[in-house]
Amino acid sequence: MFHQLKLPTSNTVGGVSTGNTADLPILFHNIPFQSLNDEAMQTLFQEVTDTAQAELTLRGTANVTAKTAIGNVPIGDIDFNVPTFLGGMYLHCCFLAC
Repeated sequence: MFHQLKLPTSNTVGGVSTGNTADLPILFHNIPFQSLNDEAMQTLFQEVTDTAQAELTLRGTANVTAKTAIGNVPIGDIDFNVPTFLGGMYLHCCFLAC
């Protein structure tokens, strides 16, 4: 584990599940990662800096409170494993001879 992301509580509307998989869209921005291993994070950022795009996996657990007709129902430790991409800062230089 390289980092941790603590998101504030927010309202969202998800799909209905009766034991099946249901989407729960969660959007966030401008939330800083908390480094749990500074050396590993430094290595990650060095590698991402030297590439146009890096593939990452966001993996962990989430807790939600479902607002239902019978009241609020807390649901904890929901596993997630989501592939995503992080844009790098790869610089491509080209020199032309005159």
